[in-house]
Amino acid sequence: MKLITLIVLFLSAMLMGQEVYAQSERQAIPFTQGDRDRLIRLEEGLKSLQRQIDDFKLANQQQFDDFKLANQQQIDSLRLQINDLRNLIYVVLAGMFTLVGFILWDRRTTLSPMISRYKALEEREEKIEKVLKEIAQKDPRTAEALRHAGLL
Repeated sequence: MKLITLIVLFLSAMLMGQEVYAQSERQAIPFTQGDRDRLIRLEEGLKSLQRQIDDFKLANQQQFDDFKLANQQQIDSLRLQINDLRNLIYVVLAGMFTLVGFILWDRRTTLSPMISRYKALEEREEKIEKVLKEIAQKDPRTAEALRHAGLL
């Protein structure tokens, strides 16, 4: 265990010595006017690039807003068309129900006079038949004619 501790201490000392040696070998690099000019150009390029990005964002935002507005207008137009179609369906259904109601009413009003006329004709027939039977009781020729017709 003491051996491992000694090895770790020895390696640590060596690494620290190399760091001190590396710092002493460093030389100060002078900052020249050319470096300063390059940094200024780099900052101006970054500012220009940032302006282009901002302009691009603004243009895209305007295009997106225009697209959103056009899309909303199309949706509103489609809703109006659907409402118009729904109203048309209601009108057609109301017309169909009205037509069916009119047909039923017309049939009833058309048949009512015919039914009353039919009843009147049946009553008249019964009366005529009754009169003929009374005549047939007094006249044998009439009775024979009624038997031949199947009324007696």
